[in-house]
Amino acid sequence: MGKGNRLRTVPVPAWAKAIVADWLERGGIRSGPVFRPLNKAGRVLGGRISEDTVWNVVREYGRRLGQPAFAPHDLRRTCAKLCWASGGDPKQIQLLPGHASVQTTERYLGTRQNLAQAVNDHLPVAPELGPRELWHRMAPDSCSGHSSSFSLSRAAGRVLPSRRLPTLPS
Repeated sequence: MGKGNRLRTVPVPAWAKAIVADWLERGGIRSGPVFRPLNKAGRVLGGRISEDTVWNVVREYGRRLGQPAFAPHDLRRTCAKLCWASGGDPKQIQLLPGHASVQTTERYLGTRQNLAQAVNDHLPVAPELGPRELWHRMAPDSCSGHSSSFSLSRAAGRVLPSRRLPTLPS
């Protein structure tokens, strides 16, 4: 169970599944919590490990790595960022931490719109025109020789002119 008593299904890599399966086998765990405390002899006890135990383990490994302020939440953010860097779809990444909104995931990822190298610049649908012909066909304001680009105002939800483009010489 996750936050808000929501059941989460999280895909795990095959290597992680093998490690967990080995843990379950060695611990004789057939049902209930997967991660359980151990006694001093290394025998698996009933119940589940506490949040404090998770914090302490993560902090200790963070300290060993030179990151003393490392926290469990950093693991969630790191997982999301690694998936993003590997080319993952934000809608799919959103499911891993259980975000209700893709906007929350985008905040995790620190994504910003890149207007200089827009993702739609490389769509394979460009007409077979040269840049000058394409410019003149696209320019809606032929009287002034300028074309306006538009952006959506996030707060107001309306289209606003964002900048004026210069004219190409004839």
